[in-house]
Amino acid sequence: MTKTVKPGASTPGTAASLPGAGLFTLTLDSCRLWADSCAVIAMRTNAILTQRPGSEREAVRMVTEKWQAVIELGTKLALDPLDPVKTSVDFFGPRVSANRKRLERMGRGK
Repeated sequence: MTKTVKPGASTPGTAASLPGAGLFTLTLDSCRLWADSCAVIAMRTNAILTQRPGSEREAVRMVTEKWQAVIELGTKLALDPLDPVKTSVDFFGPRVSANRKRLERMGRGK
């Protein structure tokens, strides 16, 4: 007899069913966000200090992104304040990762 597992339900023995798995995932996501953030800060600082072509545009983009993020995340947290840490990590993670990848491509001249 086969068992049917509902979509979104965790299968016994998987990471999602283990106690503390949510905290472990949040920790990994936080570490990834930290590393990506450090890389983005370093690449942007280097571009601005060396006056690389496009660095002024990048500085304006950086400030604009920050203001947009403050408004978007503030709204999300106001509407659903139950888990502010996870909400923040989930909000910033993809954005910072995308910035890191874009800045790496710019640094290689692509």
